[in-house]
Amino acid sequence: SPNKYILNTVETSDHGFISLGIEIVSNSLSNLILIKSDSNASILWQKTISLGKRCSARKIYETIDKGYLIAGNRSSNIDVDSDPIVIKTDSIGNVNWYRIFGNSLQKDGGIASAITNQGDYLIAYGYGTPYSNPSSGNFLARLNVLKLNPDGYTICDKMFDTVRLNYTVNKIQILPNNDFMVMGSA
Repeated sequence: SPNKYILNTVETSDHGFISLGIEIVSNSLSNLILIKSDSNASILWQKTISLGKRCSARKIYETIDKGYLIAGNRSSNIDVDSDPIVIKTDSIGNVNWYRIFGNSLQKDGGIASAITNQGDYLIAYGYGTPYSNPSSGNFLARLNVLKLNPDGYTICDKMFDTVRLNYTVNKIQILPNNDFMVMGSA
């Protein structure tokens, strides 16, 4: 039987909750799990999202259309490759679309996401460079920031020039004037 873990739970606009979890199927496969519950924590529905590799995610947001935005990573081997993923679901957890970002041949840094006041999605992560040495556990990356519309299409894609060791993004903070800050470590 697979191991299942809840990684994050947030309150939804209907005063219920959406929980994001992981189901570890094998060393090379894990699925994401969404569990929607009402305000009394009674389960309304549960969905499993499989992208065919090891998936992990800790961030989930309710979108303007009452669907959900999930940001995480997908890999075949967490020490060698790790690609940022963004998944958009409808209000009952069916996948509308998903996007895989980063350098598929290199390990990329962690992903952060946020929803703008206009309903677009900001995504930031460390884009792994070809100069990384996966066998050492270290990687070199540059900051990549994207803005997606609610249908998953890229509005803006900005790669910054500075290369850092183990560049990992942890959070995007939307400011009152609609500017934003990207936080992480290198």
